[in-house]
Amino acid sequence: MPGPLYTFDGPIQPRAPLPSRATLRSCSHCGRPEQERNMLRKCGGCESALYCRKECQRRAWHGHKSLCRAVTDIPAAVSRLMNLKCKQLQYGSHNAFAKNKEYFLRAHLWTIEVIARIAAHIHGTDRLVSDPQVLFIVLKRLPGEARSRPVTPTDRLGVKSLHFHSLPDYLSQPDNRRAWDSKTPQRQYMENQFAKHGGPHFATILHTCLYVDDLPSLRRTICFPVYRWAETPVPSELMFRDAQSFCFASINDGFPLRCVLDLNPRIPLPGRFVRRDGCWTWEPLFSSWDEYSPSLGTHKALDDAFALFKSELSPSGL
Repeated sequence: MPGPLYTFDGPIQPRAPLPSRATLRSCSHCGRPEQERNMLRKCGGCESALYCRKECQRRAWHGHKSLCRAVTDIPAAVSRLMNLKCKQLQYGSHNAFAKNKEYFLRAHLWTIEVIARIAAHIHGTDRLVSDPQVLFIVLKRLPGEARSRPVTPTDRLGVKSLHFHSLPDYLSQPDNRRAWDSKTPQRQYMENQFAKHGGPHFATILHTCLYVDDLPSLRRTICFPVYRWAETPVPSELMFRDAQSFCFASINDGFPLRCVLDLNPRIPLPGRFVRRDGCWTWEPLFSSWDEYSPSLGTHKALDDAFALFKSELSPSGL
């Protein structure tokens, strides 16, 4: 479903299929990709949001200010502790960590949404409606030195695990309740937008919190729409779990997935980030899954991911 993907901090990236060569960094407001002639400028406060022009920064401020002030208004003692923890993870500071986390989200947003939606279907869509849950996706730091290929800004974080937590229990924590209540208008807006586009198939919003295992307080919340399965037959749980495992591998083993506008906007392709014209740019490993064969041995990470499949799921089934 095209259109911006909303978080509690405003839209972070277009959710429509991207061109076959799309830059890693894009405007946090309009989604315009970075170009050598139009380098993005970061927010002077949080140093994580990026903007292509002052007008975008001005329009984004209403939604961005809560996140920005949460970063800039941190007490000095807490800030020192956060910087210390980030340095233990081999980041220079909390701001450096936030920058890499944004890179991670921009690189893998499509895959993260698929992981969340699969988790919702495995858990039970109607069950989520009657018994609301929060999905926690736990991230981990990936050791770059253990890799044989060059490390890009997207290689520093991976997915460790995920679990559901009861929404009432989550809201029993005062800080969570205050944040939740303060975002009621944004939440209602998101739900109306998703319901408008999804019609009767729209079930609910899945609030998804992403955080690094050693830094649970530094989390990012994204709201994904959950839809009831409209096609028949419904995939088996085994197929869902194979697809989820493949998504984990795409993030952790370095072949980020994208739906490509000028190739096939419905079937994701694996790719890689390369440095081009001063920008990190995603490019596909091949233009069609018909070009891929495990027997060729040219994409070991892909071969290893497919070797773990326990169902008959095919690449086009993703």
